[in-house]
Amino acid sequence: MTYFVNFPYVSYDFPDNVTRAFKNISIRPNIVDELLDTVGSFDTYDIKDGDSPETVAFDFYGDVQLHWVIMLANKILNVYRDWPMTTEQFNNFLQQRYRTITINDSDHYLSAADYQTYIEFEGSPDNSYTAYLVDSEFTVRPHHFEDASGVRYNWDTVMSTSISLPNVVPVSIYEYENKINEAKRNIIIPKSYLVEQLKSELKELLNE
Repeated sequence: MTYFVNFPYVSYDFPDNVTRAFKNISIRPNIVDELLDTVGSFDTYDIKDGDSPETVAFDFYGDVQLHWVIMLANKILNVYRDWPMTTEQFNNFLQQRYRTITINDSDHYLSAADYQTYIEFEGSPDNSYTAYLVDSEFTVRPHHFEDASGVRYNWDTVMSTSISLPNVVPVSIYEYENKINEAKRNIIIPKSYLVEQLKSELKELLNE
């Protein structure tokens, strides 16, 4: 991607007393904030598996080089972090993050069955929202609980206070991580007539 190629450098003094230069990626044209508040200045789009800023730019503008417009309008600084993962990437992410657990300071690789139980576990009042894996040495609980307003509660809070079920519901690890990933899918697409304005103001900010 060439979006940051012409951005100016800024100096930063590190604790090791070395000054290093970095691209000033904080620059964003003012028009981006304006279009977000203007009805009709953009379309919305749900990112699909296989989409990238380049393919979306081509589909809407016929030019893959305008990928930076998509990124800029949606405040995407890191496409690997801010863009939704594909189904395959998401599954790999879950395995890397949750397949290996620590018991008594030792790492254990969960079996396929235990791994699925771990990431999908919600539990019920009958088992106090708790299960045990790896010969009962590893405790599994929901990632958290939520009420109707989306307020989160941890297991200890729910089990030790007067919060009553079903006023709060358990949320599994899978549901928690999937919700974060899916929330990245809805993006805005600036109307074509705004693209030239974005390009013009960006050049002005960069003193070109």
